[in-house]
Amino acid sequence: NNNGPYKMERKLSKLQSTVGREASFGSGEEEVARILKHRTNYYLVLKVTSTTEESEIKYNYLRLSRIVHPDKCRAEGAGEASAILNQAKDTLMNSLKKTLYDAYLDDAAKGTGQDGKTYAEWEASNAMRPVQIPAWLQKILEIKVLGQIIALLLVIILIPILLIVVVIGFVMWLLCLPIQALVRCCCPDKWEEMKRQYEDDLAKAAEEGAAPDSQNMAR
Repeated sequence: NNNGPYKMERKLSKLQSTVGREASFGSGEEEVARILKHRTNYYLVLKVTSTTEESEIKYNYLRLSRIVHPDKCRAEGAGEASAILNQAKDTLMNSLKKTLYDAYLDDAAKGTGQDGKTYAEWEASNAMRPVQIPAWLQKILEIKVLGQIIALLLVIILIPILLIVVVIGFVMWLLCLPIQALVRCCCPDKWEEMKRQYEDDLAKAAEEGAAPDSQNMAR
C-alpha cells in the first residue's frame, strides 16, 4: 500500500509549484525553519517525490547543504536541520532504506500508532516487534503435540529407509557367497594366491599398527 507516498506528493504539490531540480529555495533562516517543520517527511525536506531520480535528489541535497550548513548559516537550529538533511539524503538514495521509509509514511497516513514518531524512532520500534508469521503457521506451532507428531513422521519415513538398506546389504552378502565358493572350487590356485595376498596384507597392517581392510578379506 503506497497511499503514504502518494498523499505526501499531493501535499508537496500544494506547498510548492516545482520539485526536483526545478525546486526553489529560500534563505538560510527560511530553509532551516522549513526543514525542521517537515523533519518527519524527507520528501518535503528535499523537495522531491517518490519518483524523483537519484541525481536530482543529490542535486537538491547539495543546494540545501550549502544553504543550511552551520558553517554558512547562523540561524538557530542550523546544525539540527543539516543533520536531518543528511539523513533524508541517505535514506532516499538507498533503495532498501527508501522502501522502509515509504512504509513509515504509509503507517503515518493510516495513523497506525505513529504518535508523531520520527522515522528513526519508528524504525527502532519496528525492529523490536516480533517477526510476523502466517496465521496458518501460527496455528500449527500452537499445537502442543507438534513435536511428537514430527518425531512420529520422521520415524515412519526413516524406518523403511533403514530396512531397505539392511535388505540391500544382506542381498549383496548372499550374492558374494556363491562367487567365493565358485572361485574356491574352480580356481584353487587363484584362491590360494588370494589367501597369501590377504595374509601378507594382514602382516603389513600389523607392522604399521593399522587394522586390515575387512573388504579385502577373502573367506
